[in-house]
Amino acid sequence: MSELPTRVRMFKCLLPLLSVVITFLILELSARTVKGKWGFRNFWLEDQALLKSTYPVEFHPEFGWIPKPGYSGKNNYWGKNVTIDTNGLRIATQSSGMNMSEPILAVGDSFTFGDQVSDGETWPAQLERLAGKTVINGGVFGYGFDQTYLRMLELNRRHRPSVIIMQLIPEDIDRCELSVRTSVPKPYFTIEDNSLVVHVDHIRRIEPVPSFLKKTGGYSYIFNECMERAFPSYWKVGSMEDKKAHDKGDQIASAIINSLNSFVKDNANVVRLIILAQYRWIDKPTDAERLRNLIRCRLDPRITFCDTYDPLELIRKNDPPAYRLLYAGHMTSGGNAFIAAKVWVLLSQRGEETDSRK
Repeated sequence: MSELPTRVRMFKCLLPLLSVVITFLILELSARTVKGKWGFRNFWLEDQALLKSTYPVEFHPEFGWIPKPGYSGKNNYWGKNVTIDTNGLRIATQSSGMNMSEPILAVGDSFTFGDQVSDGETWPAQLERLAGKTVINGGVFGYGFDQTYLRMLELNRRHRPSVIIMQLIPEDIDRCELSVRTSVPKPYFTIEDNSLVVHVDHIRRIEPVPSFLKKTGGYSYIFNECMERAFPSYWKVGSMEDKKAHDKGDQIASAIINSLNSFVKDNANVVRLIILAQYRWIDKPTDAERLRNLIRCRLDPRITFCDTYDPLELIRKNDPPAYRLLYAGHMTSGGNAFIAAKVWVLLSQRGEETDSRK
């Protein structure tokens, strides 16, 4: 008979702890439901380095990282349908019957890859439908213009495209200065004896080493969020870290543009090369001028500069609601349709314009 009161006393002692646990679980489930953060994963690790994030990403010994070969699904940073083939290229369309000869190659950063949109909504996918021929999507999230250039050289050797579209945003110039981007070592260029020299010896996989608290507490979404806000200097130290190799991004980007003259001369398969200047929602006229300054050199007639700033600015001034529909951080499906149409107009022209801003 004396056991029952003892058990009751133990239960009463444990009741506050049980209430705290139940309350925490309810808060955790509620927060995950609101934010759509499901799955058994360490949120601290995902925020620490690109290679541990929910981006569909894989380490690459020359480029730093590429889209994860063979990935397919919605379990990614954007919650969108993303399909990547076995070569690390985002699949532009599920349709068949496209002209596979003399493909178009699109390379660039997240705007080309298609962050925040599904497979068929990227601008390479929409250009493919306009052109009626294969468009290879070689875009990679987070790339600098230097990485885009190196990836273009590799994909050109592999696919021998007739048209190459090299896309960049103003920030891609700054990324040319980095040896580490989002806690992943990346290639970078220096100029030695008036020549571009690429540096890749430092590229290696870096694994974050979490403390016991980060290793365990990071599996709770709400705990991770609270620690980020309450103790950022401890919880986020080294998170998505960038390291600079130099401060000559504009000089490097300009040298890459200059090198394209030799590139098209040495690659007879390339009939047309388009340098596509895209812009973020927050970019200003000074950012557009920065990109235009890269094109001061004399370009081969096969190279076209497509600057989308003025057409976008015209929409922003004349129809603000329509402009807002073009962006959701990155470009929406409608924004990508706008870019695809601009590129298709250039590809449809027979003249040899070297500057397109209208």
